[in-house]
Amino acid sequence: VESAILCGLEREVARAPLGERTSARRQALEKWHGALAALAPGRANRESMRALLERSRGVIGSLDAEQWAHMLLDMGGRLLPDGKPAGGISWGWCRGAGTSSYPCGLWVLFHTLAARATDETALPAMDAIRAYVEHFFGCLSCREHFLYMSDRSSDRIPSFSDGTLWWPRSSSTVPLPSPARPVAGSACTSLLWLWRAHNIVNHRLNRTATAPALRAKAQWPAADACPRCRDGRGRWRAGEVAGYLRRTYSEAEPGRACAVAAADV
Repeated sequence: VESAILCGLEREVARAPLGERTSARRQALEKWHGALAALAPGRANRESMRALLERSRGVIGSLDAEQWAHMLLDMGGRLLPDGKPAGGISWGWCRGAGTSSYPCGLWVLFHTLAARATDETALPAMDAIRAYVEHFFGCLSCREHFLYMSDRSSDRIPSFSDGTLWWPRSSSTVPLPSPARPVAGSACTSLLWLWRAHNIVNHRLNRTATAPALRAKAQWPAADACPRCRDGRGRWRAGEVAGYLRRTYSEAEPGRACAVAAADV
């Protein structure tokens, strides 16, 4: 999770100028900062992300890649204080993914943010995830496929319908408040949408990827990891899957339990 955050902020965000305060890339960065400041694991990490959010908001004019790099350096110390003792980018569980270590880590980060979200913060988090992929994820085909999944009418990414700016412009000394109107059930809806999207990506890689490691992508969770996630006919049970995702991605700091029936997905 820490490596995915650092890789994104230090490498992906710096690929191109961020532009003026009103530019799409600056707005996307602000949403992403807001999500990390509210939901990243580790209190010190969230405080660091909140401080970085305030610094970026303080740049009134255009923000280019060089300015952004200096802004990260000026934070002092480690950007994620609650990360690994050595700091820096070092892939653990995703190491075996080879060149796909970052996409693997990014999926872990997305699932972690969704698992930690409540009905008050889930939709802002999903909007931030979509904005990050659209404006900063360097893999073009991956980006296009994710945006296609998020916009298709049959299973659209959970979101507000009125385009509200969800992460408020607040002082770094004040905790980020919740959005104005939480949507009941949105935490579970978002959690399960990301899980379905991830399995769709795995299925696509099984059919199109050339690297053996990518062709081996399976539908998850596997039966040995979550025996109750499928019924006797092999159909997914939403409530069990949601519980598995919560336990896997936010066990240290659990969020609100998903109030979803154990229905088929």
